[in-house]
Amino acid sequence: MTRTGDTLPSLVERPTQANEEEVALYVSIHINAVDNAPEASGIETYYAPENNEDIYGTTSSVFATNLLKEMLSSTGAVSRGVKTANHAVTRRCNMPASLVECGFITNEEEVSLMISDDYQWKLAQGIAQGIMDTLPDIRLK
Repeated sequence: MTRTGDTLPSLVERPTQANEEEVALYVSIHINAVDNAPEASGIETYYAPENNEDIYGTTSSVFATNLLKEMLSSTGAVSRGVKTANHAVTRRCNMPASLVECGFITNEEEVSLMISDDYQWKLAQGIAQGIMDTLPDIRLK
């Protein structure tokens, strides 16, 4: 966890903390938005191509795929796929890292889901299972 209170660590501070603590996997959790497309929906995961080496026993690509698969399984949401992007929080990590987008705040249907305790639980369970699916492959330095 990068936050223990009402703070806002920078995009550089978050992966720096993970690297200093030598964590095994890094997940950055987000809610998507898009202007002028209220029908946009679904879950997607990202990883940085610059951080996709197999130095921990698995790759960021495999981790992002595991997260997406389990989040879709637990929620029944639409898949937007596994994508690459140059996000600072994943690019700067030493360990396998993924950014997950849990749905669109600009989609009324998804907002109503995401504010419900039940759907939040399903998202959390999917993320947790994606981590559990990846952990057996991890070899720490």
